[in-house]
Amino acid sequence: MKFGPVSIDAPELEGSILAHTLRLENGGGAVKKGAVLTASHLTRLRHSGYREITVATLEPGDVHEDDAARTLAEAFTHPSIMASPAATGRCNLHAAHAGLLEIDSARIHAANRVSESTTIATLREHSLVQPGTMIATVKVIPFSVPAAVVEAWKHTLSGEPALRITPLRRFEAGLVLTELPRVSQSLLERASRAQRARLTTLGSRVRREIRCEHSPKAVARAIETLRDEGCDPILLLGASAIVDRGDVIPSALLAAGGEIVHLGMPVDPGNLLMVGKLDELT
Repeated sequence: MKFGPVSIDAPELEGSILAHTLRLENGGGAVKKGAVLTASHLTRLRHSGYREITVATLEPGDVHEDDAARTLAEAFTHPSIMASPAATGRCNLHAAHAGLLEIDSARIHAANRVSESTTIATLREHSLVQPGTMIATVKVIPFSVPAAVVEAWKHTLSGEPALRITPLRRFEAGLVLTELPRVSQSLLERASRAQRARLTTLGSRVRREIRCEHSPKAVARAIETLRDEGCDPILLLGASAIVDRGDVIPSALLAAGGEIVHLGMPVDPGNLLMVGKLDELT
């Protein structure tokens, strides 16, 4: 590809690609960056006083940025991924369904080392995505790239797709909400809606909800009921935060025959989160 400033009257300028947007006089609009120049474009630019413009001219063996971006994106073909139409050297990849983004990081890095002209940027691995979420973008930086670069990219990413969306398993969860004196029902309703909304986002649902007093005995009984009804996982939301392994929620799990896997996480507000097991349930 040839790139640089040329006279507006240079021969065979038609068909070149304009490198930068140029404004026209008297509110005549603009000729946009990336435009393939026509005789009309050149006439309007001359009338606006332009005597030199910067253009890119493709040579034999060059692949236009949009064609290259479309071909590069095809390297990520997988039923869980949809590609948008290529434009301005860019092709965006979107999730076809909800799930976790799986990335072969080594091959993505290898693709980005093929040439400074071609790039792929992605979300973080294991990002939770919904249908239509943009998970990656393929970008060709100049107006064209040599065909050899496109072929090297395709070779680097041949085989199993380097990107895919792993669908989420559907769960039928149980939910236990505990109550203390003077805890309003509206607060419990909001808590219930919030948990149901989170599960809906994950493609699951609350199969059964139990509200009980905030005591080890009552919570243990609720856990056992939900287990016997086949709910998995069982979510426990206490009216009072867990502050010790001897507190109500951990004690109830132990009383139901379960075990505490971990108490507390180094995040806010999840520092008092408890993870436990009961038989094969979590």
